[in-house]
Parts: sequence; structure tokens; C-alpha cells
Amino acid sequence: MAAYPCPGCLGSRYCWVCLGTGNADTARRLGVCSSCDGTAKCAYCDPDQPRRVVVLDDRVRRADVRRVMLETGTEEPPTGIDLTEAPAEQSPAEQS
Repeated sequence: MAAYPCPGCLGSRYCWVCLGTGNADTARRLGVCSSCDGTAKCAYCDPDQPRRVVVLDDRVRRADVRRVMLETGTEEPPTGIDLTEAPAEQSPAEQS
């Protein structure tokens, strides 16, 4: 068993979206839950459920940081943010 419970169901193995009912409208028991597809099982820790992944772009953009620095009049970027330009990627033809 994992050291920490599942972040979705907190170890109960029931779907945390529909509260284990399998329905989209839990009060009236209507529709099919979009997370568990009506199985009432947790979509995170149930191996039979397909994984759904949301990718978020949380990179700090240099242009945004520079804009804020100009607006606030600061000369140094915040701690931990590197504003140096990343080296340009070479195409396979250029690497040969």
C-alpha cells in the first residue's frame, strides 16, 4: 500500500466527483458521472479506469517577468527566476 492515500478518493476507492453514486446529478441520481463513467470507482487509483491527464503550462515567461519589472521599477528579477535566454534548439541538419 502507498504511504499516502489517493489524492482523489483519499483512500476510500469511491469516485470523489459523484461521491460513489456513478451519477452526474447525485441528488436526483440522473446522468452518468464524467469522471468514473458510472462505475462509482475512483478514476485515479482504480487500474481499470482510463487515466485522464490535464497538462498545465506553468512556465514563467520571461516577457511577463520583464513587463512586471518595468511596471514596478525593479531592476532584479524575483529570486529563483532566470531571465537569461535559453540556447536555441538546433535542427537535426544543423547538428551534423
